[in-house]
Amino acid sequence: MRVPAAYTISKLSVNFAVNDFPGVTTIKLRVNSVDTPLVLTVGAGSTGIFTNAVDSVAVAVGDLVCTQIT
Repeated sequence: MRVPAAYTISKLSVNFAVNDFPGVTTIKLRVNSVDTPLVLTVGAGSTGIFTNAVDSVAVAVGDLVCTQIT
């Protein structure tokens, strides 16, 4: 999505109610096709709410923001 205003993104969170993936899952916030420090790593079979409450990223008007799950 294109960012409509400049602001800071923080506290990336996901909720895994079910996780039958046999490996590690990584969720990254990307800005303008570049990885940011907002990353979550979830272990194989882990469930619950996972949060990165440490890192934050500044974005500018028009930046393209998305997530990548691997």
